[in-house]
Amino acid sequence: MTQKEAKKDSVALTKDFEMGKSKHKEYNKEDKDGEIGKLKRRVRHLEKENDRLKSELRTYESAFNKSVKFLKEKTENLSVEDLIKGAQEEMTLKEIKHDKAQRFEDFKNKWQCKKCSDGVLHMFIIPGNRYFRKCNMCENRTPVKELTEDVDRGIE
Repeated sequence: MTQKEAKKDSVALTKDFEMGKSKHKEYNKEDKDGEIGKLKRRVRHLEKENDRLKSELRTYESAFNKSVKFLKEKTENLSVEDLIKGAQEEMTLKEIKHDKAQRFEDFKNKWQCKKCSDGVLHMFIIPGNRYFRKCNMCENRTPVKELTEDVDRGIE
């Protein structure tokens, strides 16, 4: 190899080395380290995004739990059937409560004891497919009757 050729090879190796390319394995580590650094930065970025999303999820869960608690308090004495019926009839919560209170008053008036006017008649079913009603405040009771499908059960 002549001196000119050696000089050209030396210049070529120097340029390759400056650009991060080399025929030697130890000089190619720089590229791999750059890729590893990029991956590490990406992982850190994803971990931060994950933490942010977890925090956001906790915020939404907290708001959801508060909403559920609020709704439970507002609908405490209402059954699911009452709420579904009200939703189907597009009633407000106030209207549903009023409707339930009205039905309860109607029910109470229907089964109010005629003797004491304070108690309510409860239904007692006895063997032999028969029943009678008895007041919960006094000793008033109805005669024993045959239990059929069209009998209003009232309060059992």
